[in-house]
Amino acid sequence: MEINKPLIYLDHNIYDSFTKNELLELKTLILESFQVVYSNENLKEIARSPEYSNRFLNVLSELNAYYMEIVLDKNWNITDRMRFYSTSPQKAYNEHLKNTRDFGSINFDQFLHKLLGGRDTSSFNEIIGEIQNSLDSMLDGLDTYNNIFKFGVSHLRKDAHHTFEQLKAQIDKTIPNDIKFDATNALRQEVGTGPAFLNNIQGRGILYRIFEMIKQFPGISEVQNLFLGIENDEITRVVNPNKTIYQTICGIYAFLEMLGYWSDRRLKKEQRFSAFQSDRLHVANAAFTEAIFTRDKPLAMKAGAIYEHLGIRTNIFYIYIR
Repeated sequence: MEINKPLIYLDHNIYDSFTKNELLELKTLILESFQVVYSNENLKEIARSPEYSNRFLNVLSELNAYYMEIVLDKNWNITDRMRFYSTSPQKAYNEHLKNTRDFGSINFDQFLHKLLGGRDTSSFNEIIGEIQNSLDSMLDGLDTYNNIFKFGVSHLRKDAHHTFEQLKAQIDKTIPNDIKFDATNALRQEVGTGPAFLNNIQGRGILYRIFEMIKQFPGISEVQNLFLGIENDEITRVVNPNKTIYQTICGIYAFLEMLGYWSDRRLKKEQRFSAFQSDRLHVANAAFTEAIFTRDKPLAMKAGAIYEHLGIRTNIFYIYIR
């Protein structure tokens, strides 16, 4: 598909402003000069407030927005390529709801939630068990969905069970399995970081300076490599399985949150953690476009530091409304 205008990505809060007839000059500018694209994560945020879904879908239609979808390889692994579709937002939304209903979702994010200080009534191994059950449910759906999937599903199920058993063994060796263990708080205390200090770092090379500052501490390189996908172990394959730019952006975003760079102090709450998950995926999706527009300053600051560090040329526009 040939697209003649620069691609831009909008955070959910920009769409929310448009539904309230705010930022109308920006909306007009976008219509005249840019091609808006939206992702599955945008649809997921719309689905969290189904009573307002039509308002958001109407805005997407008014903007003539294209749906973007990450390309998977033959083994269903994420790649660093995107496809764009000129399809009805309502159709894309209905397909999203159908896929969620038919296959469910895998709770890999709950492992990250535990690392970021949430799920304080669950152990790591309990959460791994939940992930395994979610994957089994999804594979059950694929198994009955189409005979074409049956052979691949059986092998995937076998490999997954082996991986989870290895992951549990590695967790027992490397991460305290105490239910109350708060990895984020422990890390910040160890390296002396947090929002009060990190948020005052300005200028270029922010990530480089942060990484240089913390590298002296024992064990920090292993934690950093976990999120950047550098290590080749079972824990890394859960956090950053394919080492793509897309997943590395998500990993660094989570690592910055863990260190306290423009972080959210309310991530213990499931609702806030879901919003955090959407934020990091928005930043990853926007890396395939010319610009991202947002009203969320912490997202804008993290995105700017990550894009610069990885050499990504996506522009960031933070829209402030009093």
